[in-house]
Amino acid sequence: MDSEIQFAQDEEVSSPLRDEPTTESFDNENIPPARISPDDDFQREELPEKPDQRVIAVSSVPNLHSVLADATREEEKRKSTPDLSFVAMVRQVSVESLMELARPFFDSRQSTALENPDAVTTSTSFGPVVENYYDMFEQKFDDATIKSLTKPELEAAIDALKDQILALPSEKHHSERASMVQKLILLRLKIQEIEDFNPKSAGITSMGHHFTHSPIFRHMSKRGRHCEVCGQLMIFAPSQFDCTACGFSCHERCISSIARNCVAEQVLMKPAYILEICPEKGLDTQNFACAECRKAFPMDKPEVWEAQTIRLCDYNGKYYCTVCHRNDLAVSPGRAVKNWDFTPRLVCRQSKQILQMLASHPILNLQEVNKDLSAQVEGIARVQDLRARLAVLHRMMLDCEEAPQIALLHKLPSSRKHFLTKSSAFSLNDLIDIDKELLVKELTDFSDALEGHVRVTCPSCFLLSTYCATCKKEGDKLYAFEGRVAACATCGANLHKACSVTDPLCTDCRKKARAV
Repeated sequence: MDSEIQFAQDEEVSSPLRDEPTTESFDNENIPPARISPDDDFQREELPEKPDQRVIAVSSVPNLHSVLADATREEEKRKSTPDLSFVAMVRQVSVESLMELARPFFDSRQSTALENPDAVTTSTSFGPVVENYYDMFEQKFDDATIKSLTKPELEAAIDALKDQILALPSEKHHSERASMVQKLILLRLKIQEIEDFNPKSAGITSMGHHFTHSPIFRHMSKRGRHCEVCGQLMIFAPSQFDCTACGFSCHERCISSIARNCVAEQVLMKPAYILEICPEKGLDTQNFACAECRKAFPMDKPEVWEAQTIRLCDYNGKYYCTVCHRNDLAVSPGRAVKNWDFTPRLVCRQSKQILQMLASHPILNLQEVNKDLSAQVEGIARVQDLRARLAVLHRMMLDCEEAPQIALLHKLPSSRKHFLTKSSAFSLNDLIDIDKELLVKELTDFSDALEGHVRVTCPSCFLLSTYCATCKKEGDKLYAFEGRVAACATCGANLHKACSVTDPLCTDCRKKARAV
């Protein structure tokens, strides 16, 4: 048997394998005995023996690589075919589930995959490509035809569009189907928005907050946010309300339980920071209760601190519960101006709002708070030099009659306009950008653009250069914004700094002083 394989040729052997021939069976006559060896990829199966006969059935075993390749192709083919089962139930499925089921039709990679589903190299994964998947719906929803429809008209449009989608052949019209599904989802969302809206609840005020009904797209774009009162996650929950001033968000049912005043009113009335570093005073000053909602802390439980049931706000030094303090991180202005420390610290929700609203306000006067800081931080000194230069250039731009200077001045963001004046005021964002070495570059680029206008572009500004009013050195014209220039203490004429050291007055002012 090991040396030679005999095949039954005299009579047909009755066996299950012979009764049911398969494509995997090999013809005995076509396989030479010399080519079959124990090393070949074949499986030998011994059949029941008859007298003086032994028959061996030879069947092929599929190669492992080919099996995996076939499975991969089947999986690719399955993925390239979008699931349209939700279309028939679009009116019954919840909005949240519907959004996830329809995600492939809003995927930018889907059109490529569906146009060429057989291509092995084409990615057919329907994972999210758009970073803010929900955010794009508000842009797509900006359609006057959809906004003007009533609820019955929307329902009729959904039924008609649903039939059209299901009637399209699955093997073609991929881009057309995706466009129709997108419109179908938007119609369904518009119905949801109509159902959620309660006109009787519009214009509610509480604790200084002015609430308006939050549209459904704000729910979606702000996914992951929680109700500021009860702490529950809000995504597609109906009847959500937002404060138009500070952005405070909560359920309609929670408005009557709000304990936090609108921080926008506080910021407008008194825009100031707490500059004391974590001014903690102890739980006894709060009667062992949350500083905002006044919920009593379970001090009798030994795990109250281990479980972080009580949380300290690093900004105002008060203790809060887990609803009013959700471990938000923010830079402490006190640590920034006193220690030059920009490590984010844990703050409560109210402090987070206050710090966000004040972040761009130039209310930190370093000369008053920490006058020695500029000597320790090189970036602050460089910014102050640029600020003095920009103040002069700004005055020259305002006096210039040429049009281009208007566009140049608008290149500086509104949050940086305070750098056009000679002062020591900084915003918290300014200090953060100084620490990151961003602000110096930004102000330098802006200053160079203005200087190019004065020196090169504008002929009228070019004529503003003068000789030193003391030495009158020929060929050395001075601009007031140059670092080597000082101003006459009386008339403000341009002087070399070296000339101003001996006498801060120009020649004309000295003559007038002597005449008097």
